[in-house]
Amino acid sequence: MRLSERKLAILSGVFVAATMTAISQHGDQIVTNLAKMAGQPRQVVDTAARLDARSGAGVPSISRYPVRSQPLILPDPRRNVPRTSDTARMEAFALPQEAPEAVATPLTRRLDLSARTAALDTQRLSPPSDAELDLSRYGTPCQATLRADALPGAMVSLSLDAPCQARQRVTIRHGGLEFDTRTSAYGGLSLMVPALERQAAYSVYFGDGQSASATVTVPDGDDVDRVVLQWQGAVDLDLHALEFGAAEGSNGHVRPGAGRSPLHALRVGGGFLTELGDPGLDRPRLAEIYSLPHGTRTPEGAVRLMVAARSSAQSCGEPVEALTLRRTSGTVTERLAVSFRMPPCGEATQTLLLKNALQDLKIARN
Repeated sequence: MRLSERKLAILSGVFVAATMTAISQHGDQIVTNLAKMAGQPRQVVDTAARLDARSGAGVPSISRYPVRSQPLILPDPRRNVPRTSDTARMEAFALPQEAPEAVATPLTRRLDLSARTAALDTQRLSPPSDAELDLSRYGTPCQATLRADALPGAMVSLSLDAPCQARQRVTIRHGGLEFDTRTSAYGGLSLMVPALERQAAYSVYFGDGQSASATVTVPDGDDVDRVVLQWQGAVDLDLHALEFGAAEGSNGHVRPGAGRSPLHALRVGGGFLTELGDPGLDRPRLAEIYSLPHGTRTPEGAVRLMVAARSSAQSCGEPVEALTLRRTSGTVTERLAVSFRMPPCGEATQTLLLKNALQDLKIARN
């Protein structure tokens, strides 16, 4: 089988080569003959007529009618073609036409996305500061709040919370009493302040204008007598109380450093001393208050009150002005200004004792 295929391939090659040789030698004659054949009419041999002639039938031959070659013209399928079910199916599955090319819009009509994204990046990378949100560095609101709670002995516990006022000077006012102190590192402040009114209102003020206030009812506010000494500046003033004939330096001598506590006065009898204000501030307002509860353990008699002024290098020779308040039977009965001059400078430290600056406080049983 393989040998036959090789012979066939060899014969095919020989035939092709011979044909090509004939065309190259007689190509002009072949082209001329083909041109003549194309110009002459073609004749159609009617095989049926020949067969009829043989059989003797007189059927005319159509070979004498020339037939010219005409181009085949096909009808246009887009015109006057009746729609059939097959045509409808083909149109249903026809491929979609290509969409027209998009027309480029002018640059002026394009969205400026760069500006918008830049604004978003700025907002994302630069969040609002604590100052803008009115928050402290601990994330708490900056608004200062003050709380007041009543305690025994007609005392009031003040709790100040001002997170944005850390280590700031603050002034506290109540019923004519006024003193300056300082907040903690966290903006807080806790202290006990005597009540001068039964409906006690307290207010705190900061240097930037911020303030807070609180009001509390003091149940035993009318059962305590009080004497207030307050002043301003670098002056060392002390309030002394000699209770019921006590001598100086005895247990009945109430003074700074031996001021007792409200609970001690209620349990044992007698009075107590409260010191208010921060002397480390610049020209601070300071105050000292002597309180005497009307308890069953407090004896009848009089309490002698004195003011001691200790001179220093900062206060020597300076004039001093102080204010005293007296509260008895639930009301402030006396406001008295005290004025004097400190001893001259150059002398040894001296203590000026003002024995008649305040009237004695008397307790009488009904």
